[in-house]
Order: sequence, then structure tokens, then C-alpha cells
Amino acid sequence: MNRKYRFGPGAALITLLAVVLAMSALGVLTLMSARGDEVLSERAARVAESVARLDVRAEESLAALDAALAAAPTDQGEAAYRAAVAAALPEGMTLDAEASVVRWVESAEDGRSLVCAAALAPAGEFPRLDWLEHRLVTELNASPEE
Repeated sequence: MNRKYRFGPGAALITLLAVVLAMSALGVLTLMSARGDEVLSERAARVAESVARLDVRAEESLAALDAALAAAPTDQGEAAYRAAVAAALPEGMTLDAEASVVRWVESAEDGRSLVCAAALAPAGEFPRLDWLEHRLVTELNASPEE
């Protein structure tokens, strides 16, 4: 017995409806994914901008420290040089005289901080300092938007 199956106009309508529903669902998923990517990209841009601002401030502080080192007298001995440097340090910097290291922290409003340290060379040597630490720190309790 040979049976022939025939598809009527209703089967084509159901197939078309299934295709339209599937394409609509894929479109909605694509829009949701694109929105998520946009939010993530904006967040990454804000973080990168914040870190770049911290880095610029750290470099400016390093330049101010270098200027203080350049102004310190080098011909009166190492102790006088270190004392002059300690007196001329920019605000927020501390000198560990034993280790000849200057430390400071650059902070941002979003909970990120840049911990910085520079080693001082002996009086009269060039370069006068060298980066020791340049570490980004983030607070654990930063807002969930960040």
C-alpha cells in the first residue's frame, strides 16, 4: 500500500509561524547581549580612565620628588642630603631614611589607590631615583556599579 502524504496550506503557515518565533527570540537575545556588552564596555572605560588618572598623578608626584632631589645640596655629605630631601618632600610622601625609599599613595574617589615607592640614589648620582613599587589596590567594599 502506497500512501502519499500531502501538506496543505495549514502546514506552511505553522512552519512560517515557527520560523518567525525563532527569529524573534534570537533577535531579543541579540539585543540583550548587545546591551550587556555596552554596559561592560562602559564600565571598563571608566576603570581604565580612573587608573590612567592615578598613573598620571603618580608620575606628577614622582616629578615633584625628582625636583626636590635636584634642589637638595649634594656637596655636604649624605646625611645633609637626606635631611634636605626629607624637609623638601612633597605632601603625602614619607622617607624611610634607613632604606632610602620614599613612599606615597595616590587615591581615587572610586576606591582605587596606587601605592608608590621610589628608591633614592646616593647624593650626586644620576638618575636620582628609581621606581620600586607602582601597585594598584582596590577596596573590597567598592560600589557594585564599579
